[in-house]
Amino acid sequence: VAFEGLCAQLDSLGIAPRDLRGLVVTHIHLDHAGSAGHFAREGVPVFVHPRGAPHLVEPSRLIAGSRAVHGSRYGEFYGDPLPIAAEMVRAVEHGATVMIGGLRWSAIETPGHARHHHAWTVESVDSAGPDAVFTGDVLGMVSPGSDYISIPVPPSDIDIPAWRASLARLRALPTGIPAILTHGGRRTLGQHLDAFV
Repeated sequence: VAFEGLCAQLDSLGIAPRDLRGLVVTHIHLDHAGSAGHFAREGVPVFVHPRGAPHLVEPSRLIAGSRAVHGSRYGEFYGDPLPIAAEMVRAVEHGATVMIGGLRWSAIETPGHARHHHAWTVESVDSAGPDAVFTGDVLGMVSPGSDYISIPVPPSDIDIPAWRASLARLRALPTGIPAILTHGGRRTLGQHLDAFV
């Protein structure tokens, strides 16, 4: 169902899934990467943290963990993700940069919410620094119409000391750039970090 919704949004922009040059994943939790296999079947390579890569290829442990968290409501929220052919998965180490669609994407390892978590900066080739940072869940969630930041704490991976180190890494970025929260939209990085801690 999520894939169809994403396709409808792309279609409204005149884009088909196969037109995408890459799918950049912050982490492999199903609310962030559950449709990745559908895009990969359309020929779109998936860029992900090295710890997450094997679970996109063989998602049985990811499915089992998600079922354990959500119990009988798993089917209401998710369907089982499609396995991705190994050649379509690109494991990206901390600090590595990939070029996708004429943009430079750089991986910042940001564990705490999940051990396999990256934030990704993006910049055009003529920029002097990052234009934005996509933060996944490392900067929490903000509900629509609210400024309250809630902290997603999955039972298996939560690591507060690692999370603090991740926040320090993000503080090294220019404070005025947009931080794009998966659950919360566009925020100003420095202001959001100040509110987060």
